[in-house]
This record gives sequence, structure tokens and C-alpha cells, in this order.
Amino acid sequence: MNQKVKNPLNINKLAPVFAVENVQKTAEFYTKHLGFQLAFAVPNHDAVEETFENGKEYRYAMLKSGKLEIAFQ
Repeated sequence: MNQKVKNPLNINKLAPVFAVENVQKTAEFYTKHLGFQLAFAVPNHDAVEETFENGKEYRYAMLKSGKLEIAFQ
């Protein structure tokens, strides 16, 4: 049973988005303990940022590790 599965949608990348209680705390855990890097974050006022700033609440963050991308919102 060594059959190749066809990919009719031609998907090359998949980036799941997880709903979390706190975007910043979750992203910080993934970067500190699991080796991910922050690609970008979106605070509640819709600007895109490349770092977290203390005192702001974030509604979305994209993290990367090699070819893997995950997002939290």
C-alpha cells in the first residue's frame, strides 16, 4: 500500500488559526518554549506590528518555525 495520493487542490502550505484566550501570552509561550518566531502581530487598533509592546492587547499573531506557520486569534 505505497500509493501516492493526488493533491487535486495543489496545496503547498497550510497555516492553522487557533482561537485562544490571550494572543500575546500564547505567542510568547510558543516562542520561548517551542522555538517559534513572531512574524507579525495585530493589536486591537488594526496596525500590523513586528514585536509585542507591553500594555497592548493583541487580537491576532502569526508565528513561524521553518516552513511551519501557525496563527492565534
